Amino acid sequence: MKTVSRDHVVARVLSIDPGFTKTGYAVFDIVKRGTGDIEDRLIDVGLIEIFRDKKKRGVRQASVDMVACMDLTDGILGLLEKYKPFVAFMEEIAAGSKSARALKSMAFSTATILATLYSHGVYVYLVPILDIKKVIGKSNPSKVDSIRKAVELFPHSDVEWPLKDSREIIDWDTDIIARIHTMSNDEIKNLFVVSRCEHEADAVLVFAAGRRNSDLLKVLEGLGDHQVSPESKNE
Repeated sequence: MKTVSRDHVVARVLSIDPGFTKTGYAVFDIVKRGTGDIEDRLIDVGLIEIFRDKKKRGVRQASVDMVACMDLTDGILGLLEKYKPFVAFMEEIAAGSKSARALKSMAFSTATILATLYSHGVYVYLVPILDIKKVIGKSNPSKVDSIRKAVELFPHSDVEWPLKDSREIIDWDTDIIARIHTMSNDEIKNLFVVSRCEHEADAVLVFAAGRRNSDLLKVLEGLGDHQVSPESKNE
């Protein structure tokens, strides 16, 4: 009797676009198919939002930052519990036109996420911003460019993107996927909740850039059934 080879999850990857108020994430399975081919499957996208009461007076900024770090830690722990990733990709801190306060906030969020991931045995691969721009194909991409590219890269996933429909998040429309590359910037802005989608899309692009340049995943592909997968970590 002929044995039928099944698809096998080589590794689950958590991809992160860090931020102090909004941290975008995307979850991928790297799958070795029965044919021997490797397939990257996007299984979820989302946002960790940190709400800070800016109206409170007499509260030191350090205390506000501390609470934000604790909330962000809780958000990352929730993802680790739910998805049990083996490895994580995260965008590096990029200097530039950001203010000193913005850079400080990015440092806090990045350090918080790194410490949480490392303390739970998740290997982290930092992805340079230039590699992400290469995936998009522009040196100075806009929020809309990021959203369009993320959807184009993984059009057949079952994730839910935040769309404008009576202010509710609705299921993804396959017709939109087919038309995304021909849509104007204004059409995309009128369709997507850009303030949420941009961070989720950036997390998808972080994975795409890391996937291209990370030797780690090339090693994982060769390990096949010997690799730690989400299923085996539950045993």
